[in-house]
Amino acid sequence: MGHFDINLVLSLYLIVQYSRQLEESFNRTRDYLWFITTCSILLILYSTYIRNLGFLGNFLNEALNYIWSRQNPDVMMGFLGLIEFKAGYLSFLLIFMSFLRNPSGWDYKLELAPFFIGHVVFYFDAVWAKVFGFNPLAAPWNWL
Repeated sequence: MGHFDINLVLSLYLIVQYSRQLEESFNRTRDYLWFITTCSILLILYSTYIRNLGFLGNFLNEALNYIWSRQNPDVMMGFLGLIEFKAGYLSFLLIFMSFLRNPSGWDYKLELAPFFIGHVVFYFDAVWAKVFGFNPLAAPWNWL
């Protein structure tokens, strides 16, 4: 996840917070572990074939945040105690903040990777499974 600094501490806090809430939405812990493994494999494939992402921990954190915000779009959140917004807008705020951090060198293949991965996982779980009756990214023990 990078060097030891305030960003690492904040990322670890967010991973623990959103991972706990995401895990509670699954039936069993092993289903959640398969979900994390699937997200990790997709990030590794993206990093290998599309754009080298470097440290994948932060991108996994942002992908989990995206999926959590899509599952809980009406939860109210606060940003630095100044702005309150619904969790459905969290990913847009994170993209906007990454753009403000470095507007001249903003690389969309780098910055949008976790949202792309999170959206693929969310799409197969929420849309594909309802239309076709199965989720190809689901755990193998749930296929039968």
